Amino acid sequence: MHKKGPQLNDHTPNTTNRDNLGITGAQTTLQAELCPVVNTVTYRAFYWIFLTWNYYDFYQYSGETDFSRNAGTRFNEDYVKKNDYYFVLGNLINNNPDTKNLVGIEKTTNDLSTNNSGPFKYNRDYFVSYLGGMQYYNAGCRTLGFTTDTDSEGNPISGLNRLTKGLGTEMGKAFEKVIKNTEYYRKYRFKNTKVPRNVLEEFGSVVSLDLNGFDECKSILRRELFEERFNELLDNKHLIESKDYLIFLYRDYQIKNPGAKEIRKVLYDYFSPRGEYKYDFPESLKYVVKAWEVVVGRQYFTTAIEMVCKAMIDSLDVPKTMEQWVGDLIDDSSWEKVDVDQTIESLLPSCNFNFDERENLIEQGYRSVRDTSRNCDTGIRIILSVYNRFKDRPDIENKHLSIGGEVSVSNLIELVDNWKDRPVIDLLQYIMREWIVYQNEVTALEKVMRSRSLDGYIFERVDEKYARTGKYPATDFQGIRLINLLQIMKDLDVITE
Repeated sequence: MHKKGPQLNDHTPNTTNRDNLGITGAQTTLQAELCPVVNTVTYRAFYWIFLTWNYYDFYQYSGETDFSRNAGTRFNEDYVKKNDYYFVLGNLINNNPDTKNLVGIEKTTNDLSTNNSGPFKYNRDYFVSYLGGMQYYNAGCRTLGFTTDTDSEGNPISGLNRLTKGLGTEMGKAFEKVIKNTEYYRKYRFKNTKVPRNVLEEFGSVVSLDLNGFDECKSILRRELFEERFNELLDNKHLIESKDYLIFLYRDYQIKNPGAKEIRKVLYDYFSPRGEYKYDFPESLKYVVKAWEVVVGRQYFTTAIEMVCKAMIDSLDVPKTMEQWVGDLIDDSSWEKVDVDQTIESLLPSCNFNFDERENLIEQGYRSVRDTSRNCDTGIRIILSVYNRFKDRPDIENKHLSIGGEVSVSNLIELVDNWKDRPVIDLLQYIMREWIVYQNEVTALEKVMRSRSLDGYIFERVDEKYARTGKYPATDFQGIRLINLLQIMKDLDVITE
């Protein structure tokens, strides 16, 4: 196994309240390779287009000349968020479809219910985050080349991102052509006055999430996402392959609107030689088919570790040494299928599950489930099922199995291979010491150094005893980017009924 060190994963999340074991970021790294730009919080294609137009319109017509940090504040509070607020309000007034994907809908709905006839004053507090509903799309606008945070020589610029003269201007003009005759565009977008209901009704009838009527904008974004290109910020080769994978699933297997559970089943069990179905797929999709299988396998792996962590926390009712802690955890656990004294090798044959069996085992001990007595029994079996899935798989890229530093699938395989003759209790102790306690210590320290936050510590160690802090790991599956990519493909007419 590899030498220990502070390098936990290839990706470190910015938040301090998730991934307190530092183990879930690895699948995010792999998903970012397979599906760049589109992530689990970018739900609709509309927002990249709308945000780019906001940049275009602000630079072209606002009269601003100083685009320092203060201009960025004005752009955010007095322009983008105002346009977004009235966009949401206009869509609600028109009862447009897909309003569930609108950000800030709760406060905007309340504004409409208390003043249905209007006129409507801009509610700055409809959504508190930067750029309102478009905060998660700003980075994508840079990656795609609609905006930039560097000058012509590649040097960083301060303040507001700049619109690019090529793509950004092209997109801005294309959007402007569609909305330029609306009364909101002509009279209200730069004013701080109340907007009449009929103006917003017209605006919402023209501008909606489905991008109806914005064919040129859709064509531009479709080109930038799905025509092969490689530049400093975007290599979209695997994004195109993931798009083709979804078209294949949509066409051949009727995967048209999958939820998270269904997409896990498809990616993990449809096409794997060790999966439940062993379906065929085009050779051209081999790279992404195998890589997305690893993404889901990685999620099962880390969720199982988090389940063991939950049981550890519940067992730590008073400060304990590691030896006491291990003993009490074994005594507190319900061992239904596992004998902690049996060899790891003897347990392996029973750790092969179909999709429903695997999901049902996990549902017993993750999320907010309070009874964690079966978590160690279940968690160890799920972890070993990942070993069984990926051991001796020449069809899988080793670089994908190695993502995650010390807590990688490749290290799991190496550990089990070396420890097959050892008892299961040794594996449990290793998971506790190395993949949970040590990982939490290093990850929490990183968060202290980055944000001075102490909320990453799940355990406290004083001398030789450990105590719990009351914090639990996330114990839930991470999102799958393909779900959002499929919706964006529908928005851009890449897939049509």
